[in-house]
Amino acid sequence: MNYNFRSHENNDFSFTKEDLYKIPLILPHRSIVRDEVSDILKLDQTCLNIRTTTSLPGNTVSLLRNSNYYGLTIKGVYNNFHDPNLVFVPPGT
Repeated sequence: MNYNFRSHENNDFSFTKEDLYKIPLILPHRSIVRDEVSDILKLDQTCLNIRTTTSLPGNTVSLLRNSNYYGLTIKGVYNNFHDPNLVFVPPGT
């Protein structure tokens, strides 16, 4: 089942932290990065549906593109994917 993020008036997509608790996630392997992202988004990591972690985000592109996994990362990592089938979705306000 694919998760459909809410569409806003300007056709951008966004999510809330409650959305992240519902979807299967791929997170960075390094705990310092996971902790920082979780802290910024005010997430309880114990409630996340973490399916796998990775130290090489580029290796997850096929999972993100062809399955029901979602990557939780920073935009700088996303920019390195160069894949038009992937979309960076910023957190909602």
